[in-house]
Amino acid sequence: MTLLQLHYLAEIAESGSINKASKNLFISQSSISNAIRELEDELGFVIFLRHNKGVEFTDEGRRFYDCVLPLLEQEKKIMKTYGDKNASLSPRLQVSSHHYPFVGQAFIRYLKSIDPSQNKYDLRLKETNTRLIIEDVATGNSDVGVLFLSNVIREYIQRLLSERDLEFHPLRTVVPHAFMGKNHPLAHRKCLDVQELGNYPFVAFDQERAAPLHFSEEIALADFQPSQRNILVSDRASAYNVEANTDAISVGTGLLPSGFHHPDVIAIPIGNPGDYIHLGWIQKKDTALGPEAQSFVDILKGCLKELE
Repeated sequence: MTLLQLHYLAEIAESGSINKASKNLFISQSSISNAIRELEDELGFVIFLRHNKGVEFTDEGRRFYDCVLPLLEQEKKIMKTYGDKNASLSPRLQVSSHHYPFVGQAFIRYLKSIDPSQNKYDLRLKETNTRLIIEDVATGNSDVGVLFLSNVIREYIQRLLSERDLEFHPLRTVVPHAFMGKNHPLAHRKCLDVQELGNYPFVAFDQERAAPLHFSEEIALADFQPSQRNILVSDRASAYNVEANTDAISVGTGLLPSGFHHPDVIAIPIGNPGDYIHLGWIQKKDTALGPEAQSFVDILKGCLKELE
C-alpha cells in the first residue's frame, strides 16, 4: 500500500469516476485503474463497484476510505507545515468554533501578539457546527475546537469525542441567555421565563440536513417550545442583524465582549432554564498543544475571565 494509491483512491471518491480522476490528475485512466486493482488485491476486498456512470463504494470500501481520510489530511498538514524549510519558524494556528464572539476576540488578541517583524504566518478561525468542529480536530485540520456541553447532550458528545480520541477541557459554565434587540418588547426585563421565548421568532444557526439534534449550537432548554416562525442563518453577523432589527430572539451564552457584537443586541439571563452551557475546548487525546495553540487557549481563558 502506497500513499500514491491512497491519493488515487481519494480523487476517485471525490470526482465519482476513474475517468474524471485521471483527467484531474493528468495521468492515464489505465494507470489509476491498475493502481486501485493492486490495492484491492493487497487488501483482499473490492473497494469500488464499476458501472457505466462511474463508481460507487462497496461497504468495505467505504469503511476503508473513512480510515484513510485522516491519514491523508495529516499528510497535507505535515507538508504544509514542513514542506517549506522556513515554515517551522512561522506561527500557525487553526481554530474551529461555534459562533462565539469571545472566540473571535481571543483570535484577534492572538493575532496582535505576533511579532510585527514576522512576515509569514498561517492562521484560520472557522465558525461552524458541532460535527465539523469535532471532525476538524480529529483529522488535524484544527489544533483546537471550542464548543459546549449540556446535561442533555453530554453523554452523546463525550462518547463521540472518545471514539475520535479527543478530550474535552472545561472553560466556564454559564446560564443560558436570550439574545434580542435593545428595542425588543422584553428588553427591559432583568430575567426571562423559558415559556416567554416561544412567543417570538427564533433565530438558529443552520445545521446540515439530517444532523442529530445533539449537534445543534443552541442549548435544548426544558419546557421551551419554539414558535413556528424559525429563521436559519449561517453566520454570526446575520444573526445579530436579524435580532437588532426585528423582534426575533436566539439563545446562547450571553457572553458579548465589547467591540465583538452588534451594539443594538443585548443578552438577558433565563431563569430556571433546567440546564446550563458548559463551555470548553477540545484537542487530540494524549497530544500536547503546540506553542501557538497553547497561547490561544491562554488568551481565550483571559477573555472569558474578563466577562465574569
